[in-house]
Amino acid sequence: MGLHTLKPAPGSRKARKRVGRGHGSGTGKTSGRGHKGAEAMLEALKEKGLVARRDIPVKILAKGELTKPLTVHAHKFSAAAREAIEGAGGTCVVVE
Repeated sequence: MGLHTLKPAPGSRKARKRVGRGHGSGTGKTSGRGHKGAEAMLEALKEKGLVARRDIPVKILAKGELTKPLTVHAHKFSAAAREAIEGAGGTCVVVE
């Protein structure tokens, strides 16, 4: 066995996502960042697989920074998340 035959264990290394490589890649044009002032709707989150189950309400929590105004539709918002969204010029829409 030579050093040139060694490979990582299957599943131990994940290939990075190549963004901005054309429309056919699925992450072209805006590179998955959306548009200015875009709305984050519950249906879109469920279609993208960001919400695991459809029967559980979605609560938005504050994590990271928000620099662009967004309109976010969700069942609940944490106080810090609401403050961050509205502080960036966005709006929080509560869905029943």
